[in-house]
Amino acid sequence: MECGVYRGDMTWMISSIVDLRSAGKKFYIYDTFSGLDRRYSSEADFPDAPQFYHFIDREYATLDIERHVRNRFRDRDYIVVTKGSVPDVFEEVVPESIAFLHLDMNSPKAERGALEKLYDRLAPGGIIIFDDYGWKMFRKQKESADEFAALRGDVILELPTGQGLMIRR
Repeated sequence: MECGVYRGDMTWMISSIVDLRSAGKKFYIYDTFSGLDRRYSSEADFPDAPQFYHFIDREYATLDIERHVRNRFRDRDYIVVTKGSVPDVFEEVVPESIAFLHLDMNSPKAERGALEKLYDRLAPGGIIIFDDYGWKMFRKQKESADEFAALRGDVILELPTGQGLMIRR
């Protein structure tokens, strides 16, 4: 599962390396395909670079990202593309059990909402990757993720890539 898809590069990489079809698995991806949802995001999410909030909106506005993503995966019927705001969209489509979760929404509130809705569905030994975990500009996301993990007795390992890795106990 991936929340925050943008152009689908992470999904493409994973579905090119892992034979999900033969394993009988589906890969669920979620995005607004229209930028940050103002109910969950604001300039305050990026205190060191509030202009980033507007950059994301401009990027989404100039591209037909949804069409690009749907076309990119049209031959991979095991990839379930869902348009909507996380975590609200989970009322429509969400798997019962999750082995892998990639969070890349650049929104502390949306990512926290995803964790709250999905954590109990994460299988023991399941993996969560926090995309921008170690980057100073995204420290609000890190703080929220660390707090969530600590409340559950989990820890997040910062990787050299700047991503965070959590394995559910």
